[in-house]
Amino acid sequence: LLAYGTGGVAYGRLDTTLADMSFTGWTAGAGLEYNITKHLSVRAEYRYYDLAVNSVFPHAIVHTGLAGLSVKF
Repeated sequence: LLAYGTGGVAYGRLDTTLADMSFTGWTAGAGLEYNITKHLSVRAEYRYYDLAVNSVFPHAIVHTGLAGLSVKF
């Protein structure tokens, strides 16, 4: 079982007919990865994003989850 953390700079963009905004901020997360066999693993990860927008929308906070299956050759 592999436990890991991640973090860094985040960037997002919203482009609609009403608005075109860019967001910058930071992200942090953690995850687990487990080898089922020598060539197959599963993982789950959580990520938190805090993006500064502008004075009208001071922060956009986003929580995401990710699940994956990896095949190693």
